[in-house]
Amino acid sequence: AAIAIPVFLNQRENAWRGAVESDLRNAAIQMETCLTRSTTSVYPASVDSATDTNFCDGVALTVSDGVTFTATGTGGTSYVITGSHVNVDEDLTYNSATGGLGDWT
Repeated sequence: AAIAIPVFLNQRENAWRGAVESDLRNAAIQMETCLTRSTTSVYPASVDSATDTNFCDGVALTVSDGVTFTATGTGGTSYVITGSHVNVDEDLTYNSATGGLGDWT
């Protein structure tokens, strides 16, 4: 039990982190979809997963339980998405200008 319980707890945290990573990648795909469908060729200015699960005409975004994120356009040519999970004390950032997911901070 002394070995199994810490391993189990570590696996749970890895699963929560994986959910955030997956949701941020999905949100990035939706941001790109919005850009290609847009007539103005700019990303949405801001998106909050709590209220904007359908922020690109007809493309619904499903967010995992416990995950929240916010996306902010940075002048129309790029965006930053910051996500977290209620059971993880760190945030993860997806930056389109630098090519994707950063490190947990």
